[in-house]
Amino acid sequence: MNNPVMGKVALVTGASRGIGAATARAFADQGISVLLAARTETEINELASEIKLAGGTAIAQVVDVAKYEDLARAVKRCIDELGGLD
Repeated sequence: MNNPVMGKVALVTGASRGIGAATARAFADQGISVLLAARTETEINELASEIKLAGGTAIAQVVDVAKYEDLARAVKRCIDELGGLD
């Protein structure tokens, strides 16, 4: 079956728990590479490890969405390390 989202890249904010973590898992299950952004480093690192162990691609980055510089760094990292941002 053709999966139109396979190989895409997503930046998921609030990825440390709840809807953000569930969204990141669902994206990764569909073949989307994810940058996990949240303020809680331990939790996003654990989720990145979980996704990688399941065969997905994930990187974790501490981000405070109220700070433009944090978001700009996250977008740059998506482009530099994951090949873009969809």
